[in-house]
Amino acid sequence: MEQAKTRADSELARVTFVPRAAPGIRGEFDLAIVPDNVETSCWLAVLILLDERASPYRQRLGRCGAPGCGRFNLTFEGRPRRHCSDAHRRRYDKTLIAKRVKAWRDRQKARRRQRGKQ
Repeated sequence: MEQAKTRADSELARVTFVPRAAPGIRGEFDLAIVPDNVETSCWLAVLILLDERASPYRQRLGRCGAPGCGRFNLTFEGRPRRHCSDAHRRRYDKTLIAKRVKAWRDRQKARRRQRGKQ
């Protein structure tokens, strides 16, 4: 995710944002920064999502864990998704099941040893 933030920073550094007057909620005018094209809007959205201080959506942003994918996904309902599709979830399950089972067994052994020491 750090690479995406660096890329968004560099892409937006090339753009000049022009503030424009926009109608406010109570009838007065506010200043708004309106991107001039879709690509700039997307990079701005990426930067906002990755900003730890400002974005409540950062927790909702995930990256697909399937081998060879790495796509970002954003969910607004339920738990955040770990995979971009059900097919990638199944591929992840099939390819990494042996490692996951071994890691689980190792954790169980460590817990049993800790209980035995107490």
